[in-house]
Amino acid sequence: MVGSAPTAFFGELWVNFGIWLNILLPMYVGMLILLIHKIFTLRPLNSLGLAVMVWLALDLKNLASTGISMFFIPIGLFVILIIAALLYYFPRIKV
Repeated sequence: MVGSAPTAFFGELWVNFGIWLNILLPMYVGMLILLIHKIFTLRPLNSLGLAVMVWLALDLKNLASTGISMFFIPIGLFVILIIAALLYYFPRIKV
């Protein structure tokens, strides 16, 4: 069963940040996701870029079922992006 939990998302925003960020933050989160989408679609993707795009999409889908606090400091995202950047800029590294 697949569903969403907007109550968890908006409830957590309300409790932690108040009414003003409850109105503004979802708009900024949507604009951030659109910016990420534009970054990936404006240039041709190699296999590494496609893998990062799919991983990021699968990671961001969790926003529909959880609150936003787990996305403030995304350690897993930082690790994956650092590894992808190393593999992109230094392609001859033996792993």
